[in-house]
Amino acid sequence: MTTLEWLMIVGAVSGLAALAVVLVTGLVDETAEQTGGGVTTNRSAAVATASQIEQEARTIDTSGSGPFATWSEWDRYFTARCSRLAILYSSVPVEVEAEFEAPYGLGVQAPTAAELAAAVKSKPTASGEPAQIKCEIEDP
Repeated sequence: MTTLEWLMIVGAVSGLAALAVVLVTGLVDETAEQTGGGVTTNRSAAVATASQIEQEARTIDTSGSGPFATWSEWDRYFTARCSRLAILYSSVPVEVEAEFEAPYGLGVQAPTAAELAAAVKSKPTASGEPAQIKCEIEDP
């Protein structure tokens, strides 16, 4: 082959390589905008996950076959799950408030479905007050 033919082949290959670089760069930029673009989106996801954890804490298996033989085990498990949201959503400037506590004076007993269903966001401070279930995402 002549030198001109080789130059045309090399030029065509170089042109295709340059086009591929431009297309891949554009695709990476679009993907980065979609996945990392939303502090608001990530914050909303953190709030939704916190709400889901609260719902799960209210509806655990209380038949005795579940992993929560006592309120203390329930408290540790759900406090840890909620607290891990700070790690999972570390790209979002939020604080996690994890407060799970048995009804006043019942820490060594097993939770019941009725007690879990009656749980509120405030801490029990006197006999007869319901359990506390609170997993919230707050601004720092």
